[in-house]
Amino acid sequence: KGLRVVLVGLLAVMAMVGVAQAKLLAFDMGSDTTKIALVKPGRSPVSLVTNEMSKRKTPTKLAFNKGARLFGEAAAAIEQRYPQNVFSRVRDALGQTGERKSVYEGTYR
Repeated sequence: KGLRVVLVGLLAVMAMVGVAQAKLLAFDMGSDTTKIALVKPGRSPVSLVTNEMSKRKTPTKLAFNKGARLFGEAAAAIEQRYPQNVFSRVRDALGQTGERKSVYEGTYR
């Protein structure tokens, strides 16, 4: 279940990026921030993708709030009001099973 949550977050990031002309999409998912690069034909073949806040770094956070799934800046924006709904350090949860208590009991929140 935890891996499914992370994959949903990655798909949300991909939906924010216009990848129709891209030949290669690269993710640099760190514990705290995520960067996305596009490699496409043209004069400047490599470009870092900016998020909805025009930043190159996006917080690696995932949130569930009122039935909505939020990733990045949107998840970070609600973290002060609803900390129980926000998961940070999502990369550290990759490959973990739901049987590990730390995945759900605060280590990644």
